[in-house]
Amino acid sequence: MPFSIVRSSIASASAEAVFCPASARSELHRFILGPAGSAAGQKVRHLSGFPGSRSFITRLDHLRCLAACVAYPPSSAFPRSFRDAFQHLSEEEVQSILIPLEEESQLHPVVTLVRDFLLHEDESDVDITILIPNDLHALFSPSAAYGARADKIAFMPPPKAASFEDMDAMECFSESAVPCAEAPAPAPMRRIHPRQADEGEITKLVNDLRHASDAGESFHDMLFRLIDETDATDAEIYKRANISRQLFSKIRSNRHYQPGKNTVFAFALALHLTVEETERLLESAGFAFSPSSPTDRAVRMCMQKDIYDIGDVNELLFQLDLRGLGA
Repeated sequence: MPFSIVRSSIASASAEAVFCPASARSELHRFILGPAGSAAGQKVRHLSGFPGSRSFITRLDHLRCLAACVAYPPSSAFPRSFRDAFQHLSEEEVQSILIPLEEESQLHPVVTLVRDFLLHEDESDVDITILIPNDLHALFSPSAAYGARADKIAFMPPPKAASFEDMDAMECFSESAVPCAEAPAPAPMRRIHPRQADEGEITKLVNDLRHASDAGESFHDMLFRLIDETDATDAEIYKRANISRQLFSKIRSNRHYQPGKNTVFAFALALHLTVEETERLLESAGFAFSPSSPTDRAVRMCMQKDIYDIGDVNELLFQLDLRGLGA
């Protein structure tokens, strides 16, 4: 069920279905429909209609999709068209859906709709990928351009800054914002004196570690204790964390499961943990906040600004060219 945001060429993308929120006159729409062109609407099964919109399901052989939904309703009807389209794709038992966008300005509303769908309406395990092409040239190949001239295809606009308040605080992510400092004097060299422990010392250490009483709470125990302390169900938590049901079941059934750091962050956001509580959850999994990690700094800043929605956080990470959480 998780979703992800990627910047890539649509020609290299792989999915069972495509949902294209593009206008009928767009280059993206022409590429998705392929040689079927305007006649596609006469050959496919239509979804529920809205004034001034066309939404339907068809098959796209040139994209190797089992099914594709293309919708270009007016903005006021788009949320309903989105839900209607995804409901039909769910009935087709589609397991992966690609949502290509023309502009980054579409990213936030589409992320919001996807998160709402996954949290409240979808019971399937469909994987959703939101794709922003590197540039519009990436949409076309000589066999797929359908007469479009390459010199008339505009490049994508540069990425916009993350839409959060108090953007001055974001300067900490820029290397150019770090003031230059004089190189510190070299530290004195440390002398190394090799020493091999004897067998008795090793045996004592083994016994001490085996019988240690201050081992601390494991990640598994801490995570499910924190979940039990909330009024949310397991399903609500793993959906909010953008974690698949299969992975969550694996974590629950294995007390010794060792998660990745991004998985810990995803659960911390889903549980609305404070920075201090997140530090303890990280420590239980063998991690810590790192001041040298852009992802760590981004997650910490989001928590400090009370931004916990995984869609908002992943949108921010995408704008910073960082890997998203959960998926």
